[in-house]
Amino acid sequence: MTSMVIGLLFAGLLAGSQTQVSSECVPSNPSGALLQLCLGEQETIQGEMSSEGDAERRRRFETAAEHYRHASNVGTAELRLKALTLLARTYDVQHLNDQTRRETVLRELADNLRRPGGIERLFYVIPPDRAVSAR
Repeated sequence: MTSMVIGLLFAGLLAGSQTQVSSECVPSNPSGALLQLCLGEQETIQGEMSSEGDAERRRRFETAAEHYRHASNVGTAELRLKALTLLARTYDVQHLNDQTRRETVLRELADNLRRPGGIERLFYVIPPDRAVSAR
């Protein structure tokens, strides 16, 4: 049952992680982790605007992954979940297509969700309109 719930939550998380520079990226003094998330989002947007197979596209996604990884290492629990979600998305088929690294990140995300309060923090990461219904 727990793995089914986590699976549904992952689906909602990944569906809700469409790349757009969030409003959190404009505060006057963002935290280091938030700044890394914003830089990652900007690199992802630029990469998505590049042509398929272009070396620039891959470089931008790799740079985005580095920013997301850094954010996951220094951020609060909520920012860590968001960073890991975006990192997993960066490794998906449409971006870097690295299933080995994606699986590693998804395992790390699952470990974070198993910690006390992990599931509750997840709901701060998934926008309400992107949450997957368990029905």
